[in-house]
Amino acid sequence: MFLAAVIALLAITSCHRTPKQARSRMSVPVSRDAEVVNVAGVRGGRLVVGITAEPKSFNWVTANDSASRQVTYQLMADLVHVNRGTQEVEPALAKSWEVSADGRSYTFHLRQDVKFSDGRPFSADDVVFTYQVFLDPKVNSTQRSLLIIDGKEPAVEKLDAYTVRFTFPRAHGPALRAFDVIGILPRHLLESAYHEGRFSQVWTMAEDIKNIVGLGPFRLKQVVPGQRVVLEANPYYWKVDRDRNVLPYLDELDFEIFPDQNAADLQLVSGPVDLLDKISPDDFEFLKKSSSGGRFTIVDAGASLEYLFLVLNQNSESNPSTHKPWIGPEKLRWFSQVNFRRAVSSAMDRAAIVSLVYHGAAHEIYAQSSPGNKFWFNPQVSRYDLNLKRAQDLLLQAGFRVRLTDGALISPSGTRVAFTLTTNADNRERTRICTLLQADLAKLGISVDVRLVEFNALVGELLQTRDYEAALMGLGGGDSDPGGEMNVWLSSGPLHLWHLGEARPAAPWEARVDDLMKLQMSTTSAADRKRAFDEVQKIVSDELPIIPLVSRDILIAAKVRVQNLQPAVMAPYALWNSEQIYLKP
Repeated sequence: MFLAAVIALLAITSCHRTPKQARSRMSVPVSRDAEVVNVAGVRGGRLVVGITAEPKSFNWVTANDSASRQVTYQLMADLVHVNRGTQEVEPALAKSWEVSADGRSYTFHLRQDVKFSDGRPFSADDVVFTYQVFLDPKVNSTQRSLLIIDGKEPAVEKLDAYTVRFTFPRAHGPALRAFDVIGILPRHLLESAYHEGRFSQVWTMAEDIKNIVGLGPFRLKQVVPGQRVVLEANPYYWKVDRDRNVLPYLDELDFEIFPDQNAADLQLVSGPVDLLDKISPDDFEFLKKSSSGGRFTIVDAGASLEYLFLVLNQNSESNPSTHKPWIGPEKLRWFSQVNFRRAVSSAMDRAAIVSLVYHGAAHEIYAQSSPGNKFWFNPQVSRYDLNLKRAQDLLLQAGFRVRLTDGALISPSGTRVAFTLTTNADNRERTRICTLLQADLAKLGISVDVRLVEFNALVGELLQTRDYEAALMGLGGGDSDPGGEMNVWLSSGPLHLWHLGEARPAAPWEARVDDLMKLQMSTTSAADRKRAFDEVQKIVSDELPIIPLVSRDILIAAKVRVQNLQPAVMAPYALWNSEQIYLKP
Protein backbone atom coordinates (compact mmCIF):
# COMPACT_ATOMS: atom_id res chain seq x y z
CA MET A 1 0.00 0.00 0.00
CA PHE A 2 2.77 2.40 0.89
CA LEU A 3 4.67 1.61 -2.31
CA ALA A 4 1.62 2.59 -4.34
CA ALA A 5 1.44 5.89 -2.49
CA VAL A 6 5.13 6.51 -3.21
CA ILE A 7 4.66 5.91 -6.93
CA ALA A 8 1.57 8.09 -7.10
CA LEU A 9 3.26 10.98 -5.34
CA LEU A 10 6.68 11.05 -7.00
CA ALA A 11 5.48 13.57 -9.56
CA ILE A 12 3.86 15.67 -6.86
CA THR A 13 7.12 15.79 -4.95
CA SER A 14 9.01 17.28 -7.85
CA CYS A 15 6.49 20.00 -8.59
CA HIS A 16 5.25 20.80 -5.06
CA ARG A 17 5.46 24.50 -4.39
CA THR A 18 8.48 25.76 -2.49
CA PRO A 19 7.43 27.64 0.66
CA LYS A 20 7.85 31.37 0.23
CA GLN A 21 9.51 33.53 2.81
CA ALA A 22 7.08 35.22 5.13
CA ARG A 23 6.73 38.98 4.88
CA SER A 24 8.73 41.09 7.32
CA ARG A 25 7.22 41.34 10.74
CA MET A 26 5.87 44.61 12.00
CA SER A 27 7.84 46.03 14.90
CA VAL A 28 5.98 46.62 18.16
CA PRO A 29 7.25 47.51 21.65
CA VAL A 30 8.03 44.61 23.98
CA SER A 31 5.46 44.23 26.75
CA ARG A 32 6.76 45.57 30.06
CA ASP A 33 5.28 42.50 31.76
CA ALA A 34 6.54 39.97 29.20
CA GLU A 35 7.41 36.46 30.29
CA VAL A 36 11.11 35.76 29.80
CA VAL A 37 11.85 32.24 28.48
CA ASN A 38 15.39 30.95 28.92
CA VAL A 39 15.96 29.98 25.28
CA ALA A 40 17.97 31.25 22.34
CA GLY A 41 17.30 30.74 18.65
CA VAL A 42 17.35 32.16 15.15
CA ARG A 43 14.45 34.26 13.96
CA GLY A 44 12.68 33.67 10.67
CA GLY A 45 11.50 30.99 8.27
CA ARG A 46 8.49 28.75 7.79
CA LEU A 47 7.89 25.42 9.51
CA VAL A 48 5.74 23.03 7.45
CA VAL A 49 3.69 20.53 9.46
CA GLY A 50 1.97 17.60 7.75
CA ILE A 51 -1.56 16.79 8.91
CA THR A 52 -4.08 14.31 7.53
CA ALA A 53 -7.35 15.97 8.48
CA GLU A 54 -8.68 19.43 7.73
CA PRO A 55 -9.70 21.66 10.66
CA LYS A 56 -13.47 22.05 10.93
CA SER A 57 -13.51 25.25 12.99
CA PHE A 58 -11.37 27.95 14.59
CA ASN A 59 -13.79 28.25 17.51
CA TRP A 60 -11.65 26.96 20.36
CA VAL A 61 -14.63 26.76 22.73
CA THR A 62 -16.75 24.38 20.66
CA ALA A 63 -14.24 22.59 18.39
CA ASN A 64 -13.74 18.95 19.32
CA ASP A 65 -11.89 17.41 16.37
CA SER A 66 -8.15 16.94 16.75
CA ALA A 67 -7.18 18.92 13.63
CA SER A 68 -9.11 22.01 14.76
CA ARG A 69 -7.60 21.86 18.22
CA GLN A 70 -4.09 21.30 16.86
CA VAL A 71 -4.29 24.50 14.81
CA THR A 72 -6.27 26.71 17.19
CA TYR A 73 -3.95 25.78 20.08
CA GLN A 74 -1.39 28.04 18.39
CA LEU A 75 -3.78 31.00 18.38
CA MET A 76 -4.74 30.87 22.06
CA ALA A 77 -3.20 31.35 25.51
CA ASP A 78 -4.46 30.39 28.95
CA LEU A 79 -4.25 31.79 32.48
CA VAL A 80 -1.97 29.03 33.73
CA HIS A 81 -0.28 26.40 31.64
CA VAL A 82 0.67 22.76 32.12
CA ASN A 83 4.22 22.48 30.82
CA ARG A 84 4.10 19.44 28.54
CA GLY A 85 7.72 18.64 29.27
CA THR A 86 7.64 18.72 33.08
CA GLN A 87 3.86 18.10 33.40
CA GLU A 88 3.85 20.84 36.05
CA VAL A 89 1.67 23.96 36.22
CA GLU A 90 3.44 27.22 35.43
CA PRO A 91 2.42 30.88 34.97
CA ALA A 92 0.99 32.03 31.67
CA LEU A 93 -1.29 35.07 31.30
CA ALA A 94 -1.56 34.95 35.07
CA LYS A 95 1.92 35.76 36.32
CA SER A 96 1.09 34.66 39.87
CA TRP A 97 -1.76 33.44 42.05
CA GLU A 98 -2.80 32.67 45.62
CA VAL A 99 -4.93 29.81 46.90
CA SER A 100 -7.12 30.37 49.95
CA ALA A 101 -6.49 28.36 53.11
CA ASP A 102 -9.64 26.30 52.54
CA GLY A 103 -8.59 25.47 48.95
CA ARG A 104 -11.73 26.98 47.44
CA SER A 105 -10.56 30.35 46.06
CA TYR A 106 -7.88 31.07 43.44
CA THR A 107 -6.85 34.70 42.95
CA PHE A 108 -4.95 35.35 39.71
CA HIS A 109 -2.75 38.38 39.04
CA LEU A 110 -2.65 39.04 35.31
CA ARG A 111 0.20 40.31 33.17
CA GLN A 112 -0.21 43.97 32.27
CA ASP A 113 0.49 45.67 28.96
CA VAL A 114 -0.43 42.46 27.06
CA LYS A 115 -2.27 42.76 23.74
CA PHE A 116 -4.35 40.48 21.58
CA SER A 117 -3.07 39.64 18.10
CA ASP A 118 -5.06 42.60 16.70
CA GLY A 119 -3.31 45.03 19.04
CA ARG A 120 -6.23 45.53 21.45
CA PRO A 121 -5.38 45.36 25.20
CA PHE A 122 -6.05 42.34 27.38
CA SER A 123 -7.56 42.71 30.87
CA ALA A 124 -9.62 41.02 33.56
CA ASP A 125 -12.77 41.78 31.55
CA ASP A 126 -11.61 39.29 28.90
CA VAL A 127 -11.04 36.61 31.55
CA VAL A 128 -14.47 37.06 33.14
CA PHE A 129 -16.12 37.02 29.70
CA THR A 130 -14.20 33.91 28.64
CA TYR A 131 -15.32 31.90 31.65
CA GLN A 132 -18.87 33.15 31.26
CA VAL A 133 -18.81 31.56 27.81
CA PHE A 134 -17.03 28.34 28.78
CA LEU A 135 -19.33 27.76 31.77
CA ASP A 136 -22.56 28.43 29.87
CA PRO A 137 -24.26 25.04 29.31
CA LYS A 138 -25.96 26.45 26.20
CA VAL A 139 -22.58 26.93 24.54
CA ASN A 140 -21.75 23.26 25.23
CA SER A 141 -18.00 23.69 25.64
CA THR A 142 -15.96 20.50 25.77
CA GLN A 143 -13.98 21.97 28.72
CA ARG A 144 -16.93 22.98 30.90
CA SER A 145 -16.93 19.75 32.91
CA LEU A 146 -13.35 20.40 34.06
CA LEU A 147 -14.56 23.28 36.24
CA ILE A 148 -17.81 21.83 37.56
CA ILE A 149 -17.73 20.42 41.09
CA ASP A 150 -20.71 18.66 42.64
CA GLY A 151 -22.76 19.95 39.73
CA LYS A 152 -21.88 23.56 40.53
CA GLU A 153 -19.72 26.04 38.64
CA PRO A 154 -17.19 28.39 40.25
CA ALA A 155 -18.01 32.03 40.90
CA VAL A 156 -15.81 34.31 38.76
CA GLU A 157 -15.27 37.92 39.85
CA LYS A 158 -13.13 40.80 38.67
CA LEU A 159 -11.30 42.41 41.60
CA ASP A 160 -9.59 45.07 39.49
CA ALA A 161 -8.38 45.50 35.91
CA TYR A 162 -5.68 42.84 36.36
CA THR A 163 -6.96 40.62 39.16
CA VAL A 164 -9.57 37.85 38.95
CA ARG A 165 -10.86 35.47 41.62
CA PHE A 166 -12.42 32.04 41.11
CA THR A 167 -14.32 30.49 44.05
CA PHE A 168 -15.29 26.82 43.90
CA PRO A 169 -18.02 25.17 46.00
CA ARG A 170 -15.36 23.23 47.92
CA ALA A 171 -11.66 22.44 47.81
CA HIS A 172 -10.72 20.88 44.50
CA GLY A 173 -7.35 19.14 44.16
CA PRO A 174 -6.75 19.46 40.40
CA ALA A 175 -8.52 22.82 40.00
CA LEU A 176 -5.39 24.74 38.98
CA ARG A 177 -4.74 22.35 36.08
CA ALA A 178 -8.29 22.89 34.84
CA PHE A 179 -7.34 26.40 33.72
CA ASP A 180 -4.93 24.93 31.15
CA VAL A 181 -6.19 24.88 27.52
CA ILE A 182 -9.02 27.33 28.24
CA GLY A 183 -7.90 30.00 25.80
CA ILE A 184 -8.79 33.57 26.77
CA LEU A 185 -11.23 35.12 24.29
CA PRO A 186 -11.35 38.72 22.98
CA ARG A 187 -14.40 40.24 24.62
CA HIS A 188 -14.33 43.20 22.21
CA LEU A 189 -14.97 40.88 19.25
CA LEU A 190 -17.21 38.13 20.62
CA GLU A 191 -19.40 39.62 23.33
CA SER A 192 -22.23 40.70 21.03
CA ALA A 193 -22.36 37.29 19.28
CA TYR A 194 -22.51 35.57 22.65
CA HIS A 195 -25.38 37.69 23.99
CA GLU A 196 -27.26 37.27 20.73
CA GLY A 197 -27.00 33.49 21.00
CA ARG A 198 -24.73 33.21 17.93
CA PHE A 199 -21.54 32.05 19.61
CA SER A 200 -21.50 28.63 17.92
CA GLN A 201 -21.64 30.41 14.55
CA VAL A 202 -18.49 32.51 15.00
CA TRP A 203 -14.97 31.67 13.91
CA THR A 204 -16.01 29.09 11.35
CA MET A 205 -13.71 28.12 8.49
CA ALA A 206 -15.46 30.76 6.37
CA GLU A 207 -14.78 33.58 8.86
CA ASP A 208 -12.75 36.61 7.75
CA ILE A 209 -9.35 35.81 9.28
CA LYS A 210 -8.95 39.33 10.66
CA ASN A 211 -11.83 38.59 13.05
CA ILE A 212 -10.08 35.53 14.55
CA VAL A 213 -7.96 36.96 17.33
CA GLY A 214 -6.11 35.44 20.26
CA LEU A 215 -3.18 35.73 22.65
CA GLY A 216 -1.14 32.80 21.32
CA PRO A 217 2.22 32.87 19.53
CA PHE A 218 0.61 32.87 16.06
CA ARG A 219 -2.36 34.33 14.23
CA LEU A 220 -4.15 33.31 11.05
CA LYS A 221 -2.67 34.42 7.74
CA GLN A 222 -4.19 32.18 5.06
CA VAL A 223 -6.75 29.38 4.72
CA VAL A 224 -6.87 27.31 1.53
CA PRO A 225 -9.65 24.73 1.99
CA GLY A 226 -8.43 21.17 1.60
CA GLN A 227 -4.81 22.28 1.17
CA ARG A 228 -3.33 24.31 4.00
CA VAL A 229 -3.79 26.64 6.95
CA VAL A 230 -0.98 29.16 7.32
CA LEU A 231 -0.27 31.01 10.57
CA GLU A 232 2.05 33.95 11.01
CA ALA A 233 3.92 35.19 14.07
CA ASN A 234 1.82 37.26 16.46
CA PRO A 235 3.72 40.58 16.66
CA TYR A 236 2.12 41.37 20.02
CA TYR A 237 3.07 38.10 21.71
CA TRP A 238 3.86 38.43 25.41
CA LYS A 239 6.88 36.11 25.66
CA VAL A 240 10.51 37.02 24.97
CA ASP A 241 13.71 34.99 24.96
CA ARG A 242 16.62 35.52 27.34
CA ASP A 243 17.95 38.32 25.13
CA ARG A 244 14.54 40.08 25.18
CA ASN A 245 13.79 39.14 21.58
CA VAL A 246 10.05 38.80 21.00
CA LEU A 247 8.93 35.24 20.41
CA PRO A 248 8.03 33.21 18.39
CA TYR A 249 11.16 32.68 16.34
CA LEU A 250 9.28 31.31 13.32
CA ASP A 251 7.74 33.74 10.84
CA GLU A 252 5.17 31.18 9.72
CA LEU A 253 3.66 27.88 10.77
CA ASP A 254 2.17 26.10 7.77
CA PHE A 255 -0.22 23.16 8.31
CA GLU A 256 -0.25 21.23 5.01
CA ILE A 257 -3.21 18.86 4.59
CA PHE A 258 -2.57 15.43 3.02
CA PRO A 259 -5.05 12.72 2.02
CA ASP A 260 -3.43 10.10 4.26
CA GLN A 261 -0.41 9.43 6.44
CA ASN A 262 1.51 7.70 3.63
CA ALA A 263 1.38 10.88 1.57
CA ALA A 264 2.55 12.96 4.53
CA ASP A 265 5.40 10.50 5.21
CA LEU A 266 6.63 10.80 1.63
CA GLN A 267 6.65 14.58 1.83
CA LEU A 268 8.83 14.42 4.93
CA VAL A 269 11.26 12.09 3.18
CA SER A 270 11.49 13.94 -0.13
CA GLY A 271 9.30 17.03 0.06
CA PRO A 272 8.76 20.25 2.00
CA VAL A 273 7.28 18.80 5.21
CA ASP A 274 9.42 19.55 8.27
CA LEU A 275 7.42 17.85 11.01
CA LEU A 276 4.98 14.97 11.59
CA ASP A 277 3.21 14.75 14.94
CA LYS A 278 2.34 11.39 16.63
CA ILE A 279 3.15 8.95 13.86
CA SER A 280 1.96 5.33 13.91
CA PRO A 281 4.19 2.31 14.62
CA ASP A 282 4.24 1.35 10.92
CA ASP A 283 5.16 4.92 9.92
CA PHE A 284 7.82 4.78 12.61
CA GLU A 285 9.39 1.70 11.01
CA PHE A 286 9.24 3.10 7.47
CA LEU A 287 10.69 6.46 8.44
CA LYS A 288 13.46 4.86 10.50
CA LYS A 289 14.56 2.97 7.40
CA SER A 290 14.34 6.13 5.30
CA SER A 291 16.32 8.37 7.68
CA SER A 292 19.79 7.02 6.87
CA GLY A 293 20.63 10.14 4.87
CA GLY A 294 20.50 12.26 8.01
CA ARG A 295 17.93 14.77 6.69
CA PHE A 296 15.40 13.97 9.38
CA THR A 297 15.19 12.18 12.70
CA ILE A 298 12.63 10.14 14.63
CA VAL A 299 12.07 11.16 18.25
CA ASP A 300 10.52 8.78 20.78
CA ALA A 301 9.07 10.95 23.55
CA GLY A 302 8.32 7.89 25.69
CA ALA A 303 5.19 6.18 26.95
CA SER A 304 2.01 8.11 26.29
CA LEU A 305 -0.71 8.81 28.84
CA GLU A 306 -2.98 6.36 27.02
CA TYR A 307 -3.54 2.83 28.29
CA LEU A 308 -4.78 -0.07 26.20
CA PHE A 309 -6.68 -2.79 28.05
CA LEU A 310 -8.96 -5.81 27.86
CA VAL A 311 -12.32 -5.44 29.61
CA LEU A 312 -14.54 -8.40 30.49
CA ASN A 313 -18.26 -7.62 30.77
CA GLN A 314 -19.37 -7.92 34.41
CA ASN A 315 -22.73 -6.16 34.10
CA SER A 316 -24.93 -8.33 36.30
CA GLU A 317 -28.26 -6.51 36.18
CA SER A 318 -30.89 -7.24 33.55
CA ASN A 319 -31.29 -5.08 30.47
CA PRO A 320 -34.46 -3.01 31.19
CA SER A 321 -35.40 -3.17 27.51
CA THR A 322 -35.26 -6.96 27.17
CA HIS A 323 -35.46 -8.01 30.84
CA LYS A 324 -32.59 -10.37 30.10
CA PRO A 325 -29.08 -10.29 31.60
CA TRP A 326 -26.54 -8.12 29.78
CA ILE A 327 -24.37 -11.21 29.54
CA GLY A 328 -25.10 -14.91 30.03
CA PRO A 329 -24.93 -16.10 33.65
CA GLU A 330 -22.22 -18.68 32.92
CA LYS A 331 -19.77 -16.17 31.41
CA LEU A 332 -20.68 -13.63 34.07
CA ARG A 333 -19.54 -16.14 36.71
CA TRP A 334 -16.20 -16.56 34.93
CA PHE A 335 -15.54 -12.88 34.41
CA SER A 336 -16.55 -11.96 37.98
CA GLN A 337 -13.88 -14.23 39.50
CA VAL A 338 -10.66 -12.38 40.20
CA ASN A 339 -8.61 -15.56 39.70
CA PHE A 340 -10.05 -15.92 36.19
CA ARG A 341 -9.06 -12.34 35.36
CA ARG A 342 -5.61 -12.83 36.88
CA ALA A 343 -5.16 -16.01 34.84
CA VAL A 344 -6.12 -14.18 31.63
CA SER A 345 -3.62 -11.42 32.44
CA SER A 346 -0.90 -14.01 33.20
CA ALA A 347 -1.40 -15.61 29.77
CA MET A 348 -0.89 -12.40 27.82
CA ASP A 349 2.49 -11.84 26.20
CA ARG A 350 2.79 -8.07 26.49
CA ALA A 351 6.41 -8.15 25.32
CA ALA A 352 5.25 -9.69 22.03
CA ILE A 353 2.67 -6.91 21.62
CA VAL A 354 5.38 -4.29 22.17
CA SER A 355 7.73 -5.98 19.70
CA LEU A 356 5.41 -7.21 16.96
CA VAL A 357 2.72 -4.52 16.93
CA TYR A 358 4.56 -1.41 18.10
CA HIS A 359 8.06 -2.29 16.84
CA GLY A 360 9.42 -1.69 20.34
CA ALA A 361 7.80 1.73 20.74
CA ALA A 362 5.47 0.89 23.63
CA HIS A 363 5.60 -0.04 27.30
CA GLU A 364 4.05 -2.94 29.19
CA ILE A 365 1.66 -1.79 31.94
CA TYR A 366 -0.13 -3.51 34.82
CA ALA A 367 -2.31 -0.68 36.13
CA GLN A 368 -3.98 2.33 34.54
CA SER A 369 -1.03 4.77 34.65
CA SER A 370 1.93 4.55 32.31
CA PRO A 371 5.58 5.39 33.05
CA GLY A 372 5.04 8.48 30.89
CA ASN A 373 3.00 9.98 33.74
CA LYS A 374 5.87 11.58 35.63
CA PHE A 375 4.18 12.33 38.94
CA TRP A 376 1.31 9.84 39.25
CA PHE A 377 2.79 6.59 37.94
CA ASN A 378 3.11 3.95 40.68
CA PRO A 379 5.74 1.31 39.82
CA GLN A 380 4.89 -0.69 42.97
CA VAL A 381 1.82 -2.44 41.62
CA SER A 382 1.05 -6.15 41.26
CA ARG A 383 2.32 -7.64 38.00
CA TYR A 384 0.29 -10.49 36.55
CA ASP A 385 2.71 -10.76 33.67
CA LEU A 386 3.36 -13.70 31.36
CA ASN A 387 3.45 -16.89 33.43
CA LEU A 388 1.43 -19.81 32.05
CA LYS A 389 2.08 -22.02 35.09
CA ARG A 390 0.63 -19.37 37.40
CA ALA A 391 -2.32 -18.87 35.03
CA GLN A 392 -3.08 -22.62 35.04
CA ASP A 393 -2.81 -22.80 38.84
CA LEU A 394 -5.19 -19.84 39.26
CA LEU A 395 -7.76 -21.51 37.02
CA LEU A 396 -7.48 -24.80 38.90
CA GLN A 397 -8.03 -22.93 42.19
CA ALA A 398 -11.19 -21.41 40.67
CA GLY A 399 -12.55 -24.88 39.76
CA PHE A 400 -11.67 -24.97 36.05
CA ARG A 401 -10.03 -28.02 34.46
CA VAL A 402 -8.32 -28.92 31.20
CA ARG A 403 -9.98 -31.59 29.03
CA LEU A 404 -7.31 -34.14 28.25
CA THR A 405 -8.65 -35.13 24.83
CA ASP A 406 -8.21 -31.72 23.20
CA GLY A 407 -6.70 -29.37 25.82
CA ALA A 408 -9.86 -27.27 26.07
CA LEU A 409 -10.52 -25.37 29.30
CA ILE A 410 -13.71 -26.56 30.99
CA SER A 411 -15.64 -24.49 33.54
CA PRO A 412 -16.80 -25.86 36.92
CA SER A 413 -20.24 -26.45 35.35
CA GLY A 414 -18.75 -28.48 32.50
CA THR A 415 -18.97 -25.77 29.78
CA ARG A 416 -16.17 -25.15 27.28
CA VAL A 417 -14.60 -21.76 28.11
CA ALA A 418 -15.00 -19.52 25.07
CA PHE A 419 -15.86 -15.89 24.48
CA THR A 420 -15.87 -13.21 21.80
CA LEU A 421 -13.31 -10.38 21.85
CA THR A 422 -14.46 -7.20 20.08
CA THR A 423 -12.49 -4.15 18.96
CA ASN A 424 -12.74 -1.40 16.35
CA ALA A 425 -11.87 -2.49 12.82
CA ASP A 426 -10.29 0.82 11.79
CA ASN A 427 -7.43 0.51 14.29
CA ARG A 428 -4.71 -1.65 12.78
CA GLU A 429 -2.76 -2.03 16.02
CA ARG A 430 -5.79 -3.22 17.98
CA THR A 431 -6.80 -5.78 15.38
CA ARG A 432 -3.28 -7.21 15.44
CA ILE A 433 -3.28 -7.32 19.24
CA CYS A 434 -6.57 -9.23 19.24
CA THR A 435 -4.97 -11.89 17.05
CA LEU A 436 -2.05 -12.20 19.47
CA LEU A 437 -4.35 -12.39 22.50
CA GLN A 438 -6.39 -15.07 20.74
CA ALA A 439 -3.24 -17.17 20.39
CA ASP A 440 -2.13 -16.43 23.98
CA LEU A 441 -5.42 -17.57 25.52
CA ALA A 442 -5.52 -20.67 23.32
CA LYS A 443 -2.50 -21.88 25.34
CA LEU A 444 -4.82 -22.03 28.35
CA GLY A 445 -7.45 -23.87 26.34
CA ILE A 446 -9.67 -20.77 26.06
CA SER A 447 -11.31 -20.31 22.67
CA VAL A 448 -11.53 -16.66 21.59
CA ASP A 449 -13.46 -15.44 18.56
CA VAL A 450 -12.27 -12.02 17.34
CA ARG A 451 -15.00 -9.65 16.18
CA LEU A 452 -14.30 -6.33 14.41
CA VAL A 453 -16.85 -3.50 14.34
CA GLU A 454 -16.91 0.24 13.61
CA PHE A 455 -15.64 2.40 16.44
CA ASN A 456 -19.00 4.06 17.12
CA ALA A 457 -20.64 0.64 17.25
CA LEU A 458 -18.06 -0.54 19.78
CA VAL A 459 -18.64 2.51 21.97
CA GLY A 460 -22.39 1.94 21.76
CA GLU A 461 -22.01 -1.67 22.88
CA LEU A 462 -19.78 -0.70 25.79
CA LEU A 463 -21.81 2.24 27.06
CA GLN A 464 -25.38 1.64 25.91
CA THR A 465 -26.46 -1.85 24.87
CA ARG A 466 -23.65 -3.56 26.85
CA ASP A 467 -24.08 -6.36 24.32
CA TYR A 468 -20.50 -7.63 24.32
CA GLU A 469 -18.45 -10.27 26.12
CA ALA A 470 -14.92 -8.85 26.05
CA ALA A 471 -13.48 -5.78 24.36
CA LEU A 472 -10.09 -4.28 23.59
CA MET A 473 -10.19 -0.55 24.25
CA GLY A 474 -8.04 2.43 25.16
CA LEU A 475 -8.50 5.38 27.51
CA GLY A 476 -6.44 8.33 28.71
CA GLY A 477 -4.26 10.64 26.67
CA GLY A 478 -5.44 13.94 28.17
CA ASP A 479 -3.93 15.49 31.27
CA SER A 480 -1.71 13.43 33.56
CA ASP A 481 -3.84 14.28 36.60
CA PRO A 482 -6.17 11.50 37.86
CA GLY A 483 -8.98 14.01 38.32
CA GLY A 484 -9.77 13.53 34.66
CA GLU A 485 -10.58 9.85 35.26
CA MET A 486 -13.21 10.19 37.97
CA ASN A 487 -15.71 9.04 35.34
CA VAL A 488 -13.86 5.72 35.05
CA TRP A 489 -12.93 4.79 38.62
CA LEU A 490 -15.94 5.95 40.60
CA SER A 491 -18.40 3.07 40.78
CA SER A 492 -21.10 5.48 39.58
CA GLY A 493 -18.96 6.80 36.72
CA PRO A 494 -20.27 6.86 33.14
CA LEU A 495 -17.09 5.11 31.93
CA HIS A 496 -17.00 2.47 34.67
CA LEU A 497 -16.90 0.06 31.76
CA TRP A 498 -16.79 -3.37 33.36
CA HIS A 499 -19.93 -2.68 35.42
CA LEU A 500 -21.88 0.41 34.39
CA GLY A 501 -24.57 2.11 36.41
CA GLU A 502 -23.83 0.55 39.79
CA ALA A 503 -26.35 1.71 42.37
CA ARG A 504 -23.67 1.05 44.99
CA PRO A 505 -20.11 -0.34 44.89
CA ALA A 506 -20.27 -3.99 43.86
CA ALA A 507 -17.42 -5.05 46.17
CA PRO A 508 -15.49 -3.70 49.17
CA TRP A 509 -12.52 -2.87 46.97
CA GLU A 510 -14.75 -0.75 44.71
CA ALA A 511 -15.99 1.13 47.78
CA ARG A 512 -12.38 1.75 48.78
CA VAL A 513 -11.57 3.07 45.29
CA ASP A 514 -14.57 5.42 45.54
CA ASP A 515 -13.28 6.79 48.85
CA LEU A 516 -9.74 7.23 47.55
CA MET A 517 -10.78 8.95 44.32
CA LYS A 518 -13.01 11.36 46.24
CA LEU A 519 -10.19 12.01 48.72
CA GLN A 520 -7.65 12.90 46.05
CA MET A 521 -10.15 15.31 44.49
CA SER A 522 -11.00 17.11 47.73
CA THR A 523 -7.55 17.98 49.02
CA THR A 524 -4.95 20.38 47.66
CA SER A 525 -2.08 18.44 49.28
CA ALA A 526 -0.04 16.90 46.46
CA ALA A 527 1.42 14.28 48.83
CA ASP A 528 -2.02 13.19 50.08
CA ARG A 529 -3.36 13.01 46.54
CA LYS A 530 -0.38 10.94 45.42
CA ARG A 531 -0.78 8.44 48.28
CA ALA A 532 -4.47 8.04 47.51
CA PHE A 533 -4.00 7.45 43.79
CA ASP A 534 -1.04 5.11 44.39
CA GLU A 535 -3.39 2.91 46.37
CA VAL A 536 -6.02 3.08 43.62
CA GLN A 537 -3.46 1.82 41.10
CA LYS A 538 -2.42 -0.98 43.45
CA ILE A 539 -6.07 -2.06 43.86
CA VAL A 540 -6.61 -2.00 40.08
CA SER A 541 -3.52 -4.16 39.54
CA ASP A 542 -4.76 -6.65 42.17
CA GLU A 543 -8.43 -6.84 41.23
CA LEU A 544 -8.05 -6.29 37.47
CA PRO A 545 -11.49 -4.84 36.67
CA ILE A 546 -9.73 -4.05 33.43
CA ILE A 547 -6.62 -5.93 32.30
CA PRO A 548 -4.01 -3.29 31.32
CA LEU A 549 -1.74 -4.29 28.46
CA VAL A 550 0.46 -1.57 26.97
CA SER A 551 0.92 2.17 26.59
CA ARG A 552 2.15 3.19 23.14
CA ASP A 553 4.99 5.69 22.80
CA ILE A 554 4.56 9.15 21.30
CA LEU A 555 6.65 9.28 18.13
CA ILE A 556 7.61 12.46 16.29
CA ALA A 557 9.43 12.80 12.95
CA ALA A 558 11.20 16.04 12.03
CA LYS A 559 13.81 17.43 9.67
CA VAL A 560 17.14 17.92 11.42
CA ARG A 561 16.97 21.67 10.81
CA VAL A 562 14.10 21.94 13.31
CA GLN A 563 15.66 23.10 16.58
CA ASN A 564 14.43 23.49 20.18
CA LEU A 565 11.98 20.67 19.51
CA GLN A 566 10.91 19.11 22.82
CA PRO A 567 8.35 16.36 22.08
CA ALA A 568 6.13 15.46 25.02
CA VAL A 569 3.56 12.80 25.86
CA MET A 570 0.75 15.32 26.37
CA ALA A 571 -0.98 16.89 23.36
CA PRO A 572 0.03 18.89 21.41
CA TYR A 573 2.98 16.56 21.37
CA ALA A 574 5.47 18.38 19.14
CA LEU A 575 4.21 21.97 19.00
CA TRP A 576 3.38 22.70 22.63
CA ASN A 577 6.44 25.01 22.76
CA SER A 578 6.08 26.33 19.19
CA GLU A 579 7.20 29.84 20.18
CA GLN A 580 10.65 28.42 21.03
CA ILE A 581 11.14 26.31 17.88
CA TYR A 582 13.45 27.68 15.21
CA LEU A 583 15.00 26.53 11.94
CA LYS A 584 18.73 26.04 11.68
CA PRO A 585 20.06 28.13 8.75
